[in-house]
Amino acid sequence: MRFFLFYLYLVMAFPAQATAIENTSEGFFEIKSAKTYLKDDRYFLNADVDYELSDESIRALKNGIVLTLILQVDIVKERWYLWNEKVANSTYHYVLRYHPLSNYYVVSQISQNKTYVFPNLTDLLTTLGSFREIPLLAKQLLSGDQTYQVRLQTYLDIEALPPSLRTVAYFSREWRLISDTFSCSLE
Repeated sequence: MRFFLFYLYLVMAFPAQATAIENTSEGFFEIKSAKTYLKDDRYFLNADVDYELSDESIRALKNGIVLTLILQVDIVKERWYLWNEKVANSTYHYVLRYHPLSNYYVVSQISQNKTYVFPNLTDLLTTLGSFREIPLLAKQLLSGDQTYQVRLQTYLDIEALPPSLRTVAYFSREWRLISDTFSCSLE
Protein backbone atom coordinates (compact mmCIF):
# COMPACT_ATOMS: atom_id res chain seq x y z
CA MET A 1 0.00 0.00 0.00
CA ARG A 2 2.83 2.39 0.84
CA PHE A 3 4.48 1.68 -2.49
CA PHE A 4 1.24 2.46 -4.31
CA LEU A 5 0.84 5.75 -2.46
CA PHE A 6 4.45 6.66 -3.17
CA TYR A 7 3.98 5.86 -6.87
CA LEU A 8 0.76 7.90 -6.95
CA TYR A 9 2.60 10.82 -5.34
CA LEU A 10 5.34 10.62 -7.99
CA VAL A 11 2.84 10.55 -10.83
CA MET A 12 0.91 13.50 -9.43
CA ALA A 13 4.00 15.52 -8.53
CA PHE A 14 5.90 14.88 -11.76
CA PRO A 15 3.36 14.30 -14.55
CA ALA A 16 5.77 15.18 -17.37
CA GLN A 17 8.30 12.61 -16.20
CA ALA A 18 5.63 9.94 -15.82
CA THR A 19 4.39 10.58 -19.35
CA ALA A 20 7.94 10.44 -20.71
CA ILE A 21 8.51 7.11 -19.02
CA GLU A 22 5.33 5.66 -20.54
CA ASN A 23 6.26 6.82 -24.06
CA THR A 24 9.73 5.32 -24.15
CA SER A 25 10.44 2.88 -26.93
CA GLU A 26 11.80 -0.51 -25.96
CA GLY A 27 12.80 -1.17 -29.56
CA PHE A 28 12.53 -4.39 -31.54
CA PHE A 29 14.20 -6.33 -34.32
CA GLU A 30 12.03 -8.24 -36.78
CA ILE A 31 13.00 -10.21 -39.87
CA LYS A 32 10.24 -9.40 -42.35
CA SER A 33 11.29 -11.65 -45.24
CA ALA A 34 14.12 -13.77 -46.55
CA LYS A 35 14.64 -15.59 -49.82
CA THR A 36 17.52 -17.56 -51.28
CA TYR A 37 18.51 -17.98 -54.90
CA LEU A 38 21.11 -19.83 -56.93
CA LYS A 39 23.52 -17.90 -59.14
CA ASP A 40 26.65 -19.34 -60.78
CA ASP A 41 26.46 -22.54 -58.65
CA ARG A 42 26.42 -20.55 -55.41
CA TYR A 43 23.51 -19.79 -53.09
CA PHE A 44 22.78 -16.22 -52.05
CA LEU A 45 20.37 -14.64 -49.59
CA ASN A 46 18.22 -11.51 -49.69
CA ALA A 47 16.52 -10.48 -46.45
CA ASP A 48 14.59 -7.51 -45.10
CA VAL A 49 14.88 -6.66 -41.42
CA ASP A 50 13.05 -4.00 -39.44
CA TYR A 51 15.44 -2.49 -36.90
CA GLU A 52 14.10 -0.18 -34.21
CA LEU A 53 16.56 0.69 -31.48
CA SER A 54 15.33 1.42 -27.97
CA ASP A 55 15.52 4.92 -26.56
CA GLU A 56 18.20 3.72 -24.16
CA SER A 57 20.41 2.32 -26.92
CA ILE A 58 19.97 5.49 -29.03
CA ARG A 59 20.96 7.61 -26.03
CA ALA A 60 24.05 5.45 -25.51
CA LEU A 61 24.94 5.68 -29.22
CA LYS A 62 24.68 9.47 -29.15
CA ASN A 63 26.92 9.51 -26.08
CA GLY A 64 29.76 7.68 -27.80
CA ILE A 65 28.90 4.04 -27.10
CA VAL A 66 29.52 1.76 -30.08
CA LEU A 67 26.69 -0.67 -30.84
CA THR A 68 27.25 -3.97 -32.63
CA LEU A 69 24.41 -5.64 -34.49
CA ILE A 70 24.81 -9.25 -35.53
CA LEU A 71 23.08 -11.22 -38.25
CA GLN A 72 23.40 -14.96 -37.69
CA VAL A 73 22.69 -17.20 -40.71
CA ASP A 74 22.56 -21.00 -40.29
CA ILE A 75 21.94 -23.60 -42.98
CA VAL A 76 20.48 -26.83 -41.65
CA LYS A 77 19.70 -30.15 -43.26
CA GLU A 78 16.27 -31.39 -42.28
CA ARG A 79 16.15 -34.95 -40.95
CA TRP A 80 13.10 -36.91 -39.86
CA TYR A 81 14.88 -39.32 -37.49
CA LEU A 82 16.91 -36.87 -35.39
CA TRP A 83 17.23 -33.17 -34.88
CA ASN A 84 18.34 -31.16 -37.87
CA GLU A 85 22.03 -31.06 -38.78
CA LYS A 86 23.77 -27.71 -39.09
CA VAL A 87 25.61 -27.66 -42.42
CA ALA A 88 27.02 -24.12 -42.41
CA ASN A 89 26.77 -20.91 -40.47
CA SER A 90 27.85 -17.33 -40.97
CA THR A 91 27.93 -14.36 -38.64
CA TYR A 92 27.87 -10.80 -39.92
CA HIS A 93 28.89 -7.96 -37.59
CA TYR A 94 27.74 -4.38 -38.14
CA VAL A 95 29.24 -1.69 -35.90
CA LEU A 96 27.23 1.51 -35.40
CA ARG A 97 28.84 4.80 -34.33
CA TYR A 98 27.70 8.38 -33.99
CA HIS A 99 30.03 11.30 -34.68
CA PRO A 100 28.72 14.36 -32.80
CA LEU A 101 30.99 16.88 -34.54
CA SER A 102 29.77 16.00 -38.01
CA ASN A 103 26.34 14.85 -36.79
CA TYR A 104 26.63 11.70 -38.91
CA TYR A 105 25.97 8.06 -38.19
CA VAL A 106 28.48 5.49 -39.39
CA VAL A 107 28.05 1.76 -39.88
CA SER A 108 31.00 -0.53 -40.51
CA GLN A 109 30.61 -4.01 -41.94
CA ILE A 110 33.43 -5.91 -40.28
CA SER A 111 33.62 -8.94 -42.59
CA GLN A 112 33.97 -6.86 -45.77
CA ASN A 113 35.90 -3.95 -44.24
CA LYS A 114 33.34 -1.44 -45.57
CA THR A 115 32.09 1.75 -43.93
CA TYR A 116 28.98 3.76 -44.79
CA VAL A 117 27.97 7.23 -43.56
CA PHE A 118 24.36 8.39 -43.01
CA PRO A 119 22.87 11.78 -42.13
CA ASN A 120 20.37 10.26 -39.70
CA LEU A 121 19.69 7.08 -37.77
CA THR A 122 16.50 6.26 -39.70
CA ASP A 123 18.36 6.08 -43.01
CA LEU A 124 21.09 3.96 -41.44
CA LEU A 125 18.64 1.42 -39.97
CA THR A 126 16.57 1.27 -43.17
CA THR A 127 19.62 0.64 -45.32
CA LEU A 128 21.11 -1.80 -42.82
CA GLY A 129 17.86 -3.78 -42.80
CA SER A 130 18.07 -4.45 -46.53
CA PHE A 131 20.46 -7.38 -46.94
CA ARG A 132 21.22 -8.19 -50.56
CA GLU A 133 23.37 -10.85 -52.21
CA ILE A 134 24.73 -12.36 -49.03
CA PRO A 135 26.80 -15.37 -50.14
CA LEU A 136 25.81 -18.60 -48.39
CA LEU A 137 27.60 -21.62 -49.85
CA ALA A 138 28.45 -23.47 -53.04
CA LYS A 139 25.87 -25.82 -54.53
CA GLN A 140 28.30 -28.76 -54.70
CA LEU A 141 28.51 -28.81 -50.88
CA LEU A 142 24.90 -29.94 -50.65
CA SER A 143 23.30 -33.29 -51.34
CA GLY A 144 20.70 -33.05 -54.11
CA ASP A 145 18.15 -35.33 -52.43
CA GLN A 146 18.02 -33.49 -49.08
CA THR A 147 15.90 -30.55 -47.92
CA TYR A 148 17.72 -27.55 -46.44
CA GLN A 149 16.52 -24.58 -44.43
CA VAL A 150 18.14 -21.20 -43.88
CA ARG A 151 17.59 -19.82 -40.38
CA LEU A 152 18.24 -16.17 -39.61
CA GLN A 153 18.36 -14.23 -36.40
CA THR A 154 19.60 -10.73 -35.66
CA TYR A 155 20.42 -9.14 -32.32
CA LEU A 156 22.26 -6.41 -30.49
CA ASP A 157 25.52 -7.83 -29.16
CA ILE A 158 25.51 -7.05 -25.44
CA GLU A 159 28.95 -8.63 -25.07
CA ALA A 160 30.42 -5.88 -27.28
CA LEU A 161 29.25 -3.12 -24.92
CA PRO A 162 31.66 -1.57 -22.40
CA PRO A 163 31.79 -3.62 -19.16
CA SER A 164 30.11 -0.92 -17.06
CA LEU A 165 27.11 -0.80 -19.41
CA ARG A 166 27.06 -4.54 -20.06
CA THR A 167 25.96 -5.28 -16.50
CA VAL A 168 22.97 -2.97 -16.82
CA ALA A 169 22.14 -4.30 -20.31
CA TYR A 170 21.80 -7.88 -19.08
CA PHE A 171 18.91 -6.90 -16.82
CA SER A 172 17.15 -4.33 -18.99
CA ARG A 173 14.46 -5.08 -21.56
CA GLU A 174 15.52 -2.05 -23.57
CA TRP A 175 18.89 -3.67 -24.29
CA ARG A 176 17.64 -7.16 -25.17
CA LEU A 177 17.03 -6.47 -28.83
CA ILE A 178 16.73 -9.80 -30.61
CA SER A 179 14.56 -11.03 -33.44
CA ASP A 180 12.67 -14.27 -33.58
CA THR A 181 14.32 -16.94 -35.72
CA PHE A 182 13.13 -16.72 -39.32
CA SER A 183 13.28 -19.77 -41.60
CA CYS A 184 13.13 -20.08 -45.35
CA SER A 185 13.93 -22.94 -47.68
CA LEU A 186 17.17 -23.11 -49.61
CA GLU A 187 16.04 -23.04 -53.24
